[in-house]
Amino acid sequence: MAHRSQALIRPENPAVYSKFRIEAIDYNPETDFKELTILNVNSDVAVIKFSSIDAEKSPPEYNLIEIWEKPSDRTGLARISGHIGEGKIYLLTDKGVIIKGDIVGGPVESQSITGTGTWTKG
Repeated sequence: MAHRSQALIRPENPAVYSKFRIEAIDYNPETDFKELTILNVNSDVAVIKFSSIDAEKSPPEYNLIEIWEKPSDRTGLARISGHIGEGKIYLLTDKGVIIKGDIVGGPVESQSITGTGTWTKG
């Protein structure tokens, strides 16, 4: 069964960058707490500054969707591929995790993106 998490990407300071962080919030019914899972992405290509919609609000809004099957899909090192641009992001990891949604900024035209990432808990 696929699980869904709400996620966000906060804008970074440089105008162009190849590293960004995806934060996902999960509700754990066993502990009755929300848990933060982070994917630190190192892209093979630089992209124009971007973020998920309303990531700069206080509190930030988690407007991206992260879809995954089992907790082990979001551990360790991940290979990443996908597209970014035209107001959208779509990333797929080698373990089948999908991160997608609307963004602000980024490339005007869609461009392919590949790279690696490391999963951590917040």
